[in-house]
Amino acid sequence: MMVNLAYHWLSILLLRPLFKPGHAASSSSSSTSAGADADRSTGHSADTDIQSRAKVLQTLREAAASQCPASANQIIRLFKRYDALYGLRFIAITGPQIAYTAGQVHLGMYFAAITPSAREKSHNMVLDCISILEKMGTSWVSGHVTASILKRLLANGGHRSVQVAPRIWHPPPPKQTAPSTSEEAVAISPPRPPIDTAEPTPWPGHSAPPM
Repeated sequence: MMVNLAYHWLSILLLRPLFKPGHAASSSSSSTSAGADADRSTGHSADTDIQSRAKVLQTLREAAASQCPASANQIIRLFKRYDALYGLRFIAITGPQIAYTAGQVHLGMYFAAITPSAREKSHNMVLDCISILEKMGTSWVSGHVTASILKRLLANGGHRSVQVAPRIWHPPPPKQTAPSTSEEAVAISPPRPPIDTAEPTPWPGHSAPPM
């Protein structure tokens, strides 16, 4: 069961950069019309390499539009089965990541849904992911964290609100410079006696040398 979960999880991660909920049909029509306009403006067919790359990209987009929702549905089904057999509190540490990824897919489909039935279905799927993550939170803290993130995204219309505390400037403390080597030597060495500048007196019986 964990292998199946990992397969659907990695499928979503692989195709998620190309997954745009609600834009699968319009993307193919827009790319086709854009290519036709380019051919008419230039008067000749586009380069073969560019055409092949565009075709591969469109194929991947169509695969993402069908595979990501299907994998997200399978992830929820497998987690419900796991919960019925063993309990989600015994899930591996990758469980919250997989459930949160499926919740992101259904959240995007919820906000891109046009019909009320599709919107309600995606909404229920997001709530299922939140419930699954909360059950995993009994063993893994990330379960509660990702469940709260999905709740906030669902309430804020898909936009993550980040509260940044205002930064208050404080002047840096004064630098305490260490004493130099010469100052340390002066402080440690004993004071020197004063230098006698007076002329020396001659010894008795000896006269001073002539100047």
